[in-house]
Amino acid sequence: MSSPRMQDSDSKNIDFEVNPMMVLFSHEVGGSYAVLETFSAVMGIPAMHLQTYQRHDKKVTAAEVEAGSAMLQRSAAAVQKAYAETYEDLREALDRGENPIINISVSYDGTWQKRGFTSLFGVGVAIDVLTGLVVDYKILSKYFHACALAESKHLPAEELAAWKAEHSPDCCRNHFKSSKAMESEAAQILWNESEATFGFLYAEMLCDGDSSAYKAVCEEDPYPTKVEKLDCTNHAH
Repeated sequence: MSSPRMQDSDSKNIDFEVNPMMVLFSHEVGGSYAVLETFSAVMGIPAMHLQTYQRHDKKVTAAEVEAGSAMLQRSAAAVQKAYAETYEDLREALDRGENPIINISVSYDGTWQKRGFTSLFGVGVAIDVLTGLVVDYKILSKYFHACALAESKHLPAEELAAWKAEHSPDCCRNHFKSSKAMESEAAQILWNESEATFGFLYAEMLCDGDSSAYKAVCEEDPYPTKVEKLDCTNHAH
């Protein structure tokens, strides 16, 4: 048996359909090419070539980002509808064709790729309390392979600076503080972007006993009025 083939839209290559599926699998289990190599060895099948993986990885990643953005837009529309059904004044404003800014309550928390605050990657997530839908998230990274590779070559300062300037639009390294600080920084970014991105003000923040993220948002002071803190009943004292 063999996997069906498909035409690569960006080249004349005829690829096996299973290849991008395997790349997606490696993403879903939280790994990369090394995970795929191990899985292939356990299954007793040849692993795809690294260059093939890298080619599909770019396309799969782009598709994941596009799908994630579309999902957030659908979530925002569902949240707006839910609040309009709950609050008559909002419903009337929308019926008049207005585009009001909506105050919503969100549950916020951060998580990391691994425990112990030594993780290179973390994510902060805002979930609407009324609907339970994710309204936004922010991924923070202390590491990007291309950056590490360039820095390991010990290039002259001017050459390295020129490379970084050219590389900057594609760089995924966006956090330069401690791993623990990722949760707070992600919160600041999400609260700063909420109005422009979705037309929401995260007016109430439901979080656990660790108030560092809430303090960071208050220091940022992103809204005309102060963000209120709600305590989770599992953490309230």
